Amino acid sequence: MPGAQKPQPPEKPEKRPLASPQEVADYLGVSEDNLKDWRYKHEPPKYIRVGRNVRYDWDDVDAWVDARRVEPRPATQDVA
Repeated sequence: MPGAQKPQPPEKPEKRPLASPQEVADYLGVSEDNLKDWRYKHEPPKYIRVGRNVRYDWDDVDAWVDARRVEPRPATQDVA
């Protein structure tokens, strides 16, 4: 059809810049040394090596935090 426009694919959301260990440590409320220890033990959020530098993708950090969410148990009633 002349003049008909093709539907455009949705735009990708803009990615946040990669985070430094200090930014992630501040966000999580832990020290940079904790993050370093976690990296050594392969426990932290996924990280990216850029040369000798370590960076974190905020999506990975958020996913890691969400995976550690604890649902409270319902309160039990005491039977007298």
